[in-house]
Amino acid sequence: MFVALFLWISTGGFLVWRKPKSVDPLPTTPFDDNRKQTTPLRMASNQNEAVSGIVYVHVGKTGGEWIKTQLKMVCKTRRNRNIRAVCLQKKYPTFLSKLAVGYIHTSTMYIDADVQKPRQTIPRTKSIRDASGAFSHYLFSIRHPLRRLVSWYTYNHPKSCDEREPHSPSCKTSAWKTSFYDCFPRLQDLANHIQPADRTDMQGDDCTKTFWNGWYARGDNVEPKDSNHLHWNYQYYWNETMVQTPNKKLLVIRLESIEKDLVSLEVCLGNDPMAASKIFWHPPDSFHFVRGGAPSQLDKTGTHSLCCLLFQEMTLYRELLQQAGNPLEKKEQSLQQVHDLCQFSNWDEMKLECSMK
Repeated sequence: MFVALFLWISTGGFLVWRKPKSVDPLPTTPFDDNRKQTTPLRMASNQNEAVSGIVYVHVGKTGGEWIKTQLKMVCKTRRNRNIRAVCLQKKYPTFLSKLAVGYIHTSTMYIDADVQKPRQTIPRTKSIRDASGAFSHYLFSIRHPLRRLVSWYTYNHPKSCDEREPHSPSCKTSAWKTSFYDCFPRLQDLANHIQPADRTDMQGDDCTKTFWNGWYARGDNVEPKDSNHLHWNYQYYWNETMVQTPNKKLLVIRLESIEKDLVSLEVCLGNDPMAASKIFWHPPDSFHFVRGGAPSQLDKTGTHSLCCLLFQEMTLYRELLQQAGNPLEKKEQSLQQVHDLCQFSNWDEMKLECSMK
């Protein structure tokens, strides 16, 4: 049965049929219907920079779960058959989705070297170097390291456990997690206790050892999943990507401007600005929600201490911002916030004080 919808407008006693407005199609893309790239795609910000494929590096606590929903390739990594099938049936009209050939998160790495092959699933990739010919760029989702640490601490804190979400990280237990939150029930306790120099001092007290065992995922009773994003940090992902394949280019999406950065990147990849502004689903408000159960307040001294503890993370975060090949609105402001949020007047002051700890 065919159903036709007509819009009738009464004018002066006559019934006039007006053809419904058609939705403007997305602009022609450099891909055919089978996702095969048919013309060279170059960055709008740099015509000399060709894009042959993008591997998305999902750093934990940076809004990466939402970015995943924009990429069809990630559907193939879903273990649940029904969820995977529903995911693959959705439409992904973005250039970014068509260029995404890989996904890295925690200890998981997938590279779909042949995107033309109609796969339902993708096997895990053992080494990024084995598939380096399939892509030219990494896309990192990023967030200020201090805010990322606070988010990790509160998200996993037992006081954040909601019985309506029994499978959330805050409701799960392990020997390491119990020891960690017994030692550091408040974030200020962590800031007061741990010093950067302690990382090589295995003669410290039990709480110091607990923290560094989680950071490095070492010890008889510690697994990476126990300390999760404390261990899987910028240093971890940098070692897994840029250290292994230093010739690759970088793209970044900042959590604080996640939608703007995605739209800007889409335009940079060649899509029409009007179309790009309409095709991304809006991120949830929960990105700006802070769980109330966990005590995460810090005084200035505590802020300085944690920022110095995270100084190597801060350095890599700045490096990612500076090397980003996609245009970032208010990029200088993001660079300034590296030290501003740590309550230092400038980067040099922060570098000097942290070098003395």
